[in-house]
Amino acid sequence: MIVLLAIGPTATVLSYDLADNGFQVIDIGHLDVEYQWYLMQAKKKTPLENRTVNEVSDSQFNKIANYNQFKILGGIE
Repeated sequence: MIVLLAIGPTATVLSYDLADNGFQVIDIGHLDVEYQWYLMQAKKKTPLENRTVNEVSDSQFNKIANYNQFKILGGIE
C-alpha cells in the first residue's frame, strides 16, 4: 500500500513511522509548487501568483500579508 501525505512537518515523522510498519509513503506536500516551478523552467525558487510559498523570501510574505490585511507582529532573525 502506498500512502500519500501532505500534512506539513508532521509528514516527516509520520512517514518514518508508517514506513517502519511496512507502508510505502510519499510526502507530496510541495509537489504542486515544485511542478509550477518546473513548468516555468525556473532556475531558483520564485514567487507564484496567487500562492503563498513559504520557500520564497520573507519580503514576498510581507507583500502577501499586507495585501490580505494581516498584521505582522514580529520576525525571527
